[in-house]
Amino acid sequence: KLKERYGKRFVDLIMGDGLYMASGFINVCKEECGIDVLVKTTEIDLNIVKSALSLFACARVCREKFPQVEILEGCDAQRNCSYKIFCARGFKHKGIDRELKIAWVEEFYFKKKRQESFSVITTMLELKALDMRELGHRRWSIENNGFKELNEQCNTKRIFSHQETAQCAVILILFIAFNLFNLFTAEIDYERDIRPVYGGVTLTKNFFVMLLLDIPTALFTEG
Repeated sequence: KLKERYGKRFVDLIMGDGLYMASGFINVCKEECGIDVLVKTTEIDLNIVKSALSLFACARVCREKFPQVEILEGCDAQRNCSYKIFCARGFKHKGIDRELKIAWVEEFYFKKKRQESFSVITTMLELKALDMRELGHRRWSIENNGFKELNEQCNTKRIFSHQETAQCAVILILFIAFNLFNLFTAEIDYERDIRPVYGGVTLTKNFFVMLLLDIPTALFTEG
């Protein structure tokens, strides 16, 4: 339906979690829509992930013998962690008649003293290891700051109506309200708008709701 509405390759890349590591979905995206797919998953039982981990284990021991494996190490100041990435192309997945590229990411978070690992699988072979790691994190951002926050604030999983059209209309209205609310919070300048009136408060969603209820006397008074 999206292809019919917007045309072939209406976006460059679709990102999903491990549920989207399905041949039917990936084939439709690539062959019918001309769109690349990127999947971020923590699952290690997938055969394609097992194959990649075997290769990366060998490259870890003797890097010189596996020049096809890209290995990167570094620190991410924004996320306060160090990372190590193993990346290579040429992998196959059942039902997909094209090669795939995989990055295995290991991260150590300094404050939490916790290690996390995940894999990123894509049809976009030109992506570099660092790009794949970043896109994997952005997929998390969509999940945490999009879907979960939307449900938490608007209770989108609730059945508001058993009539399909009415339920769809309610959900769309909630989407619009949620986006307008986030636009409102994004436009606020802490030093200019918040601190002079409220002092050093913590910017929570409940605080922003209070601001909306108090707009005449809070942020938008004359002058």
